[in-house]
Amino acid sequence: MKKKTGLFLLLLMTSAFTLAAQDYERAIGLRLGTVVGGSYKQFLHTAGALEAILDLDIVHQSRMSVRGTVLYEYHFPIRAVDGLAWYIGAGITAGAKIGDTTGKPFLFGADVLGGVEYKLITLPLCFAFDFDPKLYFVGYDAFHLDPVNVGLTMRYTF
Repeated sequence: MKKKTGLFLLLLMTSAFTLAAQDYERAIGLRLGTVVGGSYKQFLHTAGALEAILDLDIVHQSRMSVRGTVLYEYHFPIRAVDGLAWYIGAGITAGAKIGDTTGKPFLFGADVLGGVEYKLITLPLCFAFDFDPKLYFVGYDAFHLDPVNVGLTMRYTF
């Protein structure tokens, strides 16, 4: 177990010190998965980006919602493949339930995010697949964890 943890930390530190610039500054596109929506990503520096997501949760029929999410993401290039990177991040989500009957129509919570992104070399497109669990502080009787929030995003880069 200690060997695996040490190897993971070594890889993480190596990735952090060998960062390369992303192939784009901004991107806009569609996000599909357990939600349907749009995404806009803006790089602030070589590895750090802000992403804004506006989505409609359509999977959970009993608690459908419209949400806005803002995330800060840190990208780690995978040097073996040009244009491929993994990323982690955190942010906040706010929204409203559709057809709420509980008397708590507004949502507010925190997000953590992990995923992988591939920027095509020959076209101004990138694809991302991520896992974004949410912990809601407002909108439910108690803290509410939404662990199933997976998405595939296709963006036009510029």
